[in-house]
This record gives sequence, structure tokens and C-alpha cells, in this order.
Amino acid sequence: MREPSPNQAHSGRRRWTAAGRRRARRLAAMTAVAALPIVASAAAIAPAWAGAYSGRVVHSTTVLTNCVPDVGVCGYPDAETSGVPGTTVLQEVPNQVSSGPGWFFDPRGFVKVFGNGADLSDLLIPYNVTIAASNVTLQDDLITHGVITGASLHGTTAAIPPPDPALDVAITLRHTSNVTIEDTTISGLEPGTSTLAAGIKDVYSDSTGLQILSDNIANTSTAIQVSMGTITGSYIHSEIPGASGGKIAGIESDGGSGSMTIQDNTILVGTSTEYAIGLFTTYGAQANKVITCNIMAGGNYVLYGGFNSGGPDSSNIQVTDNRFSRFFYPNGGVHGPAVHWDPLGPGNVWSGNFWDDTLATIPAP
Repeated sequence: MREPSPNQAHSGRRRWTAAGRRRARRLAAMTAVAALPIVASAAAIAPAWAGAYSGRVVHSTTVLTNCVPDVGVCGYPDAETSGVPGTTVLQEVPNQVSSGPGWFFDPRGFVKVFGNGADLSDLLIPYNVTIAASNVTLQDDLITHGVITGASLHGTTAAIPPPDPALDVAITLRHTSNVTIEDTTISGLEPGTSTLAAGIKDVYSDSTGLQILSDNIANTSTAIQVSMGTITGSYIHSEIPGASGGKIAGIESDGGSGSMTIQDNTILVGTSTEYAIGLFTTYGAQANKVITCNIMAGGNYVLYGGFNSGGPDSSNIQVTDNRFSRFFYPNGGVHGPAVHWDPLGPGNVWSGNFWDDTLATIPAP
């Protein structure tokens, strides 16, 4: 393996354990709700966490406010605690490696994963990755769409051959089970000014056992479009506006009763359209979704709660202990923090959600 070029070498940084992130995050949420006596801006004081390697947290009596944009100070995922770990040496596909057990680079401009149990790790992939197998792991990868880039996510060198233009998604899932995408960075920037349609997309909304863990996803039209699985510890952010005011969104589910957990993520959408989290009923009623301990901001509304008047009832939707930021807009989103919430849906829970700046409780929409 040759030494990485400057734009392939990532600077060293601390890695949080999942337990450490959750403890720090829960501390922030619990102290906010408990209204402890001292309130301070995150930008003005030291972090309220320590011992990130072991997951230990030194409890502070200071309640942090105004966590956005420096979300890491408050214990939320950021560029330092998500994506490709520091000092990882990446092999470029296809110039340094073009195949492995269960996968290969197709010269038409994409990576095909066909073998159950395939493991794609420590790779720089400037192409779509199509997964049509189960028990697949992507870990410590940097995935772009047609640009050779590095930690800054802003590439200048076009990939050769160019990517297949019909595959405008970083990672595509097709009838999979137990896929894990962990510590991976996805940059949606393409050559020119356009962005990827999606970072991670379950094409048929039937993939089970999906785990999206500690990923850094930037500048995609939709970061994650799935209806089942676990999304935790990830940093989802848009640094550029959508083309012609187009769609820039965080996490989207288009319906179904499959279990889905969205926990301990940072989701920042700076445009005035779309949402940080959107639960919709395109393919059926929403049910069995847990949205907890995230920090979110931006969009038309920050959160769409899965119910449309006159449509099917939502059920078992739990939205708890989330921090809504007014960093982009005074109401969190252009029109407010949340909409399309059904307080009468069986098992639906709205509890402990609060504003980032004042720590005031946000009532159910």
C-alpha cells in the first residue's frame, strides 16, 4: 500500500465511543430539562464532557446553550467524531485496488457489492456503491461522486473513469439485510456545482437490519432515505444551498411500520426548504419510529412527524429529548420546529424536546 497523497491523509483526532456520545448527549438533555442553576453559551465555556476514549463523562453543573454550530462542545457528533477516523490510509478505487472478496469496480463507473459478508474498508471510492448482498460492512471509507477529495470534502480532481451519471447516490441498497455503514464520510459535491441526489438510499424500502453509525454526510439533496434500521452518532450537514433553491434534506422515511431508530445525531439543514427529519406516508402509514436525543436545525420545518390530516393514522412514533436550534431561522425551520404530528395516534409520544438557546420546552405541534 503506497503512502496517501495529502488529500487522502486525515489528521489525527479523538474517536468517541458510542457510550461516551450518548452519556454526554443525555447529560445535556437532562440538565436542560432539570433547569440547573448555571446557563452558559457553548462558545464561551469548556466542554461538559471528558474521558472520550473510555466513554466516561465528567458531569458538569453548567447547562450548555447555543450548541450550533459548535455542536461537538456539547457532546453532539461533528466532523471530529464522525466519518473516516484520523490517520486512516485510504486506497483509491480503482487506481490502487479494483476488487475484493464479494465486490468489484465496474468500468462503467460504479462499485458492485454482490457477495454476502463482503467487507469494504479503508477505501476512497469516487463512485456509487451498489449493495445487492447481505451482512455487508462499509467502514472507514470516503465516498464521493466523481471527485478525488480529502478531509475537507471539497475535491478538485475528477475521477477517471467518470462515475455512471445514472447512479446519482453514494450508497444504494437493493433487497439487503444486516448492512453496516460505519465511520464513513460521504461528500455529495460533484464536479461543478451540483450535488448527489442522496447519500444512502434504500431503493425498495425493504432492507432490514441496517446500521448507519458515526458517519459524516455532507452536501447531498437527501442525506439518508431509508424506512428501517438504526441511525446513530452521525453528522449530517449541508454547507451549500440546493441548486436553484432545490431540495436539501437530512433523514427521510417514506412510510411503513418497520422499526427505525434515529438517535444521537447532528442534523443541520441550512436551506429554507425541506427538513432535518421527514416522516412521510408516500408508501403507507408511519409506525414504530424512535427519534431521540438529536440536535436539529433548518428547513421548512425541522421535523415532519408522519401524519397528514385525512390520511392514515401514525402510531408508535416517539419524539423525545431532542434539541431544536434556531441557528438558521428564528423558529428552528422557516415555519416552525415541527408539523404533521398526530397527538392522538396510538403509542405516539412527544416529550422532553427543547430549544437550543433558551432550553425552553417545545410543546407538541
